[in-house]
Amino acid sequence: SLSVPDDLITSKSVVLPRQSDLALKPRRDGGALRAIGSGDRGGGLVYRAGRLRTIPSIEEGKSPYENGEIFIAKVQAPLDNSDDARGGIGRMVPQTLLVHDETQLFLRFVEETEFGHTALLRCALRHRNQIGYVYAMFEMSEEDGELEQVRMFTEMFPEQSVFDW
Repeated sequence: SLSVPDDLITSKSVVLPRQSDLALKPRRDGGALRAIGSGDRGGGLVYRAGRLRTIPSIEEGKSPYENGEIFIAKVQAPLDNSDDARGGIGRMVPQTLLVHDETQLFLRFVEETEFGHTALLRCALRHRNQIGYVYAMFEMSEEDGELEQVRMFTEMFPEQSVFDW
């Protein structure tokens, strides 16, 4: 059983829909820079633990956790392996966060434009290896009562040294 702080539920958190509509494919640059970066030789999004090879399939509407059950989620910022980081002119790596549980039955990408991205990025960047572990839980949306969402707590953290997955 996971031990959590008593006042966790009332601490600061971000709420995201359970699944994102992020399609993992390159996007074209717009405007005057559309030709620059389209030939970037970067390896795409690579995270500290390596490249994500497969995305586990979850039955539609099925959650790996009970409503309100607290679990640990890993938040990772991508490594910057772009041409731009090496001093060339190229496409910069977007700060798309990878968030998942230990089993990867819950896996979510959080784009820079999504609400809560900055708070979750701070959780990861607090640590030298750019990986942070946060408490999270699934809950039903207050608006319609059916849309499942995930709440990630950004103020109180589990002991980081305990986790290594």
